Amino acid sequence: MSLVTALLNTYNQAEKAGLVDQYEEGSTVLLPIYHNNMRSDGKNIIQCTLTKEGEFVKAEFLNDKESIIFPVTEKSLTRSGKNPPPHPLVDKLQYLAPNDEQKHTNYKEIFNDWLDNNFSEHTKRFLKAIKAFINSEEMLISIISSLYDGLDYEIRGLTVNYKDDKGKPKQDDLSSVFITFSIEEFKGPVNVSVTRNKELHQDYIRYVENNNKNNGVCYFTGEEDYIVKNHRGLLGNAKLISVSNNKETYYGRFKSGTDIVQIGYSTSEKVHLMLKYLLENRNSNQHLGEQQYLINWFSTDLSNDAGIDVTSPGEDMDDFLFGTTPPEEDFVPVTKRNERIGQIFKRGDMKLAESDIYYVAILDKASNGRISVKYFKELSVSQLVNNLKKWQGINSWWRYNHEKGKSEIQTPNTYNLIHTIYGIERDGKMSLDNGSFRKSQERTIVTHIIEGGDMPADFVVKAKLNIKNRMSYDNMWNHLMFVALAVLNNGKKGRFEKMVDKNNMDRSYLYGRLLAVYERIEASTFDKDNKRVTNAEKFWTSYTNNPATMMMRLEEKVKSYEKRLRNSEGKKGLYYKLAAEKQEIINALHHHTDEKELNKSLGYQFIFGYYSENDYIFSKKDVEEEEI
Repeated sequence: MSLVTALLNTYNQAEKAGLVDQYEEGSTVLLPIYHNNMRSDGKNIIQCTLTKEGEFVKAEFLNDKESIIFPVTEKSLTRSGKNPPPHPLVDKLQYLAPNDEQKHTNYKEIFNDWLDNNFSEHTKRFLKAIKAFINSEEMLISIISSLYDGLDYEIRGLTVNYKDDKGKPKQDDLSSVFITFSIEEFKGPVNVSVTRNKELHQDYIRYVENNNKNNGVCYFTGEEDYIVKNHRGLLGNAKLISVSNNKETYYGRFKSGTDIVQIGYSTSEKVHLMLKYLLENRNSNQHLGEQQYLINWFSTDLSNDAGIDVTSPGEDMDDFLFGTTPPEEDFVPVTKRNERIGQIFKRGDMKLAESDIYYVAILDKASNGRISVKYFKELSVSQLVNNLKKWQGINSWWRYNHEKGKSEIQTPNTYNLIHTIYGIERDGKMSLDNGSFRKSQERTIVTHIIEGGDMPADFVVKAKLNIKNRMSYDNMWNHLMFVALAVLNNGKKGRFEKMVDKNNMDRSYLYGRLLAVYERIEASTFDKDNKRVTNAEKFWTSYTNNPATMMMRLEEKVKSYEKRLRNSEGKKGLYYKLAAEKQEIINALHHHTDEKELNKSLGYQFIFGYYSENDYIFSKKDVEEEEI
């Protein structure tokens, strides 16, 4: 199944379930076809309240972030040029006011055509009231006097010069401000706005479809339809479906660029409105950096066969396959479960229904006019769960949770994974400046997660290099080590454990343990307020490249610290523990009799030896202060 077909099917499902045009303030609306929405910034939308006879009541700017829904035409949706076509009802004041004769005439022409060809007495009464107001000579004066009541103002065309409450001169150009309407007590005692008027929306849909004559077969539905050439823009004016300006891309095969694919108007609207909803709904998309987004949703959430509870997170992945869902959530194209799904790539946890089909796509705004689909996948949720379990299982390591006061297994999120592996430490955090490279790595990681792949090989190679350069990480070493341990914890020889493995005789693992002992001997003698770089840290890179040589040098360096530790009041127990560990490790290294092998560069296993030895050395009291 293609992305377009998946979006079309999802919209049709939502439409059958009555979820299209469900307006709730502050939430994302899945728009009815041939309609658009707009969000107020507190100064860009004016709502005029009228009586049922079209008499003016008041005008007011809509509150910040309040949204409106209004009908559009095929041409007005993508309008541009010197004389852009009007919307049929809600539009900029420059269209509604008679100041610009051509724009005003075009607006009234399409408005009146809809009024004369509507199918509903409800719609006719609603539009007649608005028409009476628009035709009134006092329309502009009424709006402005209501908005600037009590202020000293002057009107010049569609510009208002006035003084604010403090007497400071101000100027508002209202020409590009949108005008929407609400009819007072239109339905009993209830005021009805254009945004909330579902009957009006449905009547406009019938009006459009009666006016558009079939002129071809839609490739996606296989039905006769009105084939559209212009499609909605998303992410600004960037389009999912567009024709290249380079004619050589289709000359010789097609007469024109629009012959490449024929899409019915209603199909195009459903596809683009579904995608618009997914991109605008915070539960269904994840920003992957730059102009790249991951969208995800479920196509079969109607019957809720799995009966899962999508609202409460669980600690165990298996918990996501059980529970109950409230009846009112029988079908929601993007439910809270999608927020969990999207965040699996960010946090490593989710809530899922096994019976669902899962769709995921990665979109990139390739240019101001084109959206590129970088990735699209359809798979069963049961397979997705298995793939996510696999990713979390093989790419995780222990990390101290300060809120819970204990260490727990965690999976690095994609942001930290990429920035830590490929970034540099700057101002106490990991930074990665190359946006294009970061986008590419985000796609790589996400696709590996979804499809159940292993950690990409280049991440593994880079992690091995990073752990040998400790002095490159002043504040972020512990974070770097956690990410590297998670990345490397699925080597060819099997997984490592947090606890020190006394039976592990691997040379690199043993040298890593020894390095932790040397570091702890020296660091244990420092005053808490006077910590400094230990010799083990200073010679870290040299030690990993020539361990046998640097072991002897470190042995000499720590002798004075060993003596100080042994004579420190209250630390003799730690001294004997470290001395015993050091001797045990050195004895184990004597089993490696080949001198050339002993001094070979260490493999990545050393970091696991280093970590586990530190974990063994620290007491419970120490862990709270120094757990890594």
